Amino acid sequence: MASPKNDVPEAHRPTRRRTVVGIIVGVVVLAVVAVVVVVSISHGSGSNGSASAAASATGAAIAPSSGAGAVLPPSTGGPAAATGSPVASDPAQPDVLPAVPLTATATPAPGLTVSISGLAAVNGVANGVGEVSGPALAFTVTAVNTGTASVSLASTVVGVTYGSALTPADELTSASTSLPVDVAAGATVSGSYVFTIPADQRDQVQISVDYQAGVPVVVFAGTTP
Repeated sequence: MASPKNDVPEAHRPTRRRTVVGIIVGVVVLAVVAVVVVVSISHGSGSNGSASAAASATGAAIAPSSGAGAVLPPSTGGPAAATGSPVASDPAQPDVLPAVPLTATATPAPGLTVSISGLAAVNGVANGVGEVSGPALAFTVTAVNTGTASVSLASTVVGVTYGSALTPADELTSASTSLPVDVAAGATVSGSYVFTIPADQRDQVQISVDYQAGVPVVVFAGTTP
């Protein structure tokens, strides 16, 4: 017959083992839970970062460029205030001296005079590209250099307008001979010009001589043949 002292320990041994096993299982469960929590946090941070990056990329792709070709929303306010110096919409027009009679002599610059002569009605014949034959006005422009140095006429432009609307007349360049490129001191030079003008619109004719940039334009006005 076994002693009572030996029966008691045998009865408690399974309980002791279960306690130890329970502790081990609990530790393992806690470890697994901790790992799951850490992994979840890591995935959450990564997802948020990716989402933020994706949102930034999407925003950058959708945001309109401020450069050329960008489509901007219509403005609902008034015109924006101008900044900086104003920019002229058209180049400055040359100064024009008051018109003088067709028989007068004009002085576009000191030492240089110009005049109109030989006004005649002619039948303009078109020989150049784009020219159109028709009733025309022929005349001569004479330039006199009263100074002591040669004067350049290379940039001199002769023009004609007619009527109250100052309609530009077309030059028949094939029938015209421009002024020479310069006029020597004390010399006189001339050029002949032909412009088409309707025969019934010659009561208000203006002949302009634009001698040089920066110098006022001289104008001769009157009725022509």
